[in-house]
Amino acid sequence: MSPTGITAKTRRSAQRLRREQTRGEKALWRALRELKAGGIRVRRQAPIGPYVADFAVFSRKLVIEIDGDVHSFPAQQRHDASRDAWLMKEGLIPGDRS
Repeated sequence: MSPTGITAKTRRSAQRLRREQTRGEKALWRALRELKAGGIRVRRQAPIGPYVADFAVFSRKLVIEIDGDVHSFPAQQRHDASRDAWLMKEGLIPGDRS
């Protein structure tokens, strides 16, 4: 494991998720890329510790998750709550977009 806590498996998962974005993620990515002109760097499918964030703006300590229908299931809700708690412990702000 690297000093950042990101495993090779998490990195591979992030790469796969970049290739297989949902329509909602693609649409938001088109808009978020425009922020670069204003000096704000947005990363998509960014590995953060044991998780892969849909979008991250590290300069603002912001993480954006695009939650679809699968996030209505109890097991996924528990996972999301654990992820959000971990992100907050790390000083990041999880922002969900359903």
